[in-house]
Amino acid sequence: RLSVAIVQTGAVTNAMTALCAADAALRRGLVSDRSLAEALTSSSSHPRTSATRALLGHAGGRHESPGETRTAVLLRHLGLVATPQVQISGDGSRYRVDFLLDSAPVVIEFDGRVKYGSGDDVFAEKVREDRLRSWGQEVVRLTWADLSRPDRVATLVAAAVARSRRRVGGRVGRPSSAHHGALCP
Repeated sequence: RLSVAIVQTGAVTNAMTALCAADAALRRGLVSDRSLAEALTSSSSHPRTSATRALLGHAGGRHESPGETRTAVLLRHLGLVATPQVQISGDGSRYRVDFLLDSAPVVIEFDGRVKYGSGDDVFAEKVREDRLRSWGQEVVRLTWADLSRPDRVATLVAAAVARSRRRVGGRVGRPSSAHHGALCP
């Protein structure tokens, strides 16, 4: 079973690899929370299962890539609460963002190289980011290199929160354009 393979991956390699695999499998409907829990129970005698159990508690299938899964782990580690896959709209357009901070209008996007196959993709992303900013969002972009530098990520996010506070006159909160009920599957 795939659930058992995911848990064993965590025990043999590392828990982060298992979490990324679990998120992808949950997103695609290949495993369930229950099957992962059963696999963890059946593997509980392995000494590295506890680390895997701790991380798999965060698997939910709402991240679209291993980079997003690892970003979520880093944000939690930094004490930042962010909702994944939120839709933000304005000017008749709607965009789904990787993460939206719960405490401020700050979008956090993970950017892997695969995302940008052409110059048109890069241009479209630039237009998207400009629109998000015009709707009152601050945007923080993270890459693989950033995920191994928590202090840098904390600094980038803190600067974005500070900019958002200046923009809205000291008020911080989730913008009205964020659609919590319209979270993407």
